[in-house]
Amino acid sequence: MSNKKVIREFFIKDEILGEVAKNCPLPTLNIYGKRGSYLALIEAIISQQLSPIAATKIYERFENEVKIKNIPQYVSRLKIEDLRKMGISTSKCQCIIELSKKVAFLELNLNKIKELSNEEIISKLTKIKGIGVWTVYMFLIFGLKREDIWPFNDYGIRKKLSILLKRDKILSFDETKKIGEKWIPYRSYASCYLWEI
Repeated sequence: MSNKKVIREFFIKDEILGEVAKNCPLPTLNIYGKRGSYLALIEAIISQQLSPIAATKIYERFENEVKIKNIPQYVSRLKIEDLRKMGISTSKCQCIIELSKKVAFLELNLNKIKELSNEEIISKLTKIKGIGVWTVYMFLIFGLKREDIWPFNDYGIRKKLSILLKRDKILSFDETKKIGEKWIPYRSYASCYLWEI
């Protein structure tokens, strides 16, 4: 990981995020994945379209259920109804079970996935039904702790940037992608600052 003081100074000097950076500590990327890449990806799946508080509660229920098991093998044998009891939507249950089967049967090695490029990881994981690009971005930021990920398709980021830039309309994907280039190589932190506003 890079020097935190250097990153914070980088943002304090920024004309868009400077005030946010002055008033907020440097965001942490250490949110998912305290028990490895598989659970980090599960947490990203659960977090789709949920508030952080709701997602955390549901994920904690999931983790409490599986913490003493051989997790991917155990989850791959669960029924949708078992996961639904934890508050997980049906589509996410299907996704989690499919992912778990691929990991359990060694079709997908999440222990080695960190060796791949961002593009390779996106290509590999989005082949699983229910895992979209946004989910992989969250996994890259909070699971693999990559510092230069820019989820320009995230509604919250586009909306917050639009407000900061005093735009009448919400920024397009292309505009958001272009603006994010100014924060290379620390775009993950820029994302987190925007989410914190």
